[in-house]
Amino acid sequence: MSGTRDTPDPRLTRLRSLLASVEGKLDGIGTDRSDLRAAWLDLVKALALGPEPELRACPSCARAIIREASRCRYCWSRSDAAAALPVELVPGE
Repeated sequence: MSGTRDTPDPRLTRLRSLLASVEGKLDGIGTDRSDLRAAWLDLVKALALGPEPELRACPSCARAIIREASRCRYCWSRSDAAAALPVELVPGE
């Protein structure tokens, strides 16, 4: 997440999707392409994207924040990550 976005960076989401697509195509290649596979794995490791971050709604301002956050990055109120609803379940999001 970057800047003041309420959602994950769409460029990174798109990149993750493209990587998954190419990975699937590489798995479908029946012949030995070990050099290609090794180069691909090096690229994936260098990008270090990891999974899409889970979001939830701040209990005070209802803006989307990272699930593990103990404080909202917008209103700075404290929140209990364990008791929070995912963003999808909050009305108006």
